[in-house]
Amino acid sequence: MSKSRIWLVALAMLPALCFADTGKISIKNPWARETLPATTTGVIYLTLENHSEQAIAIEAVSTPVAKKAEVHKHAMVNGMMSMEKVDHLQIAAGTSAIFKPGSLHLMLFDIKQPLKVGQSVSVAIQLDNGQTLSFDAPVKPIVKR
Repeated sequence: MSKSRIWLVALAMLPALCFADTGKISIKNPWARETLPATTTGVIYLTLENHSEQAIAIEAVSTPVAKKAEVHKHAMVNGMMSMEKVDHLQIAAGTSAIFKPGSLHLMLFDIKQPLKVGQSVSVAIQLDNGQTLSFDAPVKPIVKR
């Protein structure tokens, strides 16, 4: 094989080497909560696992079912539970971020129609390493039946 071919193969493999850990970042058990007919907000829960050797951070969240999606968390402020936007959520190497009721969650704003049991919500989470995690979150009932 000529030197120019070797360089061509090496250059072609470079992107794969830069993102070698991307398969070690995954979404587990995503689900969206059913919404009432007049509701304009929705919520999605999941576990984001970072089995890579690098910390990652969520840069953006998007879904076609809402005008805007953000990472939020519940927090106790002056003895009252409130919700606040999380601008920078970093997940350390070898750890997971658990998005669950009463804690972290993906908040959907201006949903285009109610989220109904049996549907799925397509979601994309963009990470600071350039990776986009795309997944579908099945809609589950507001209360367990």
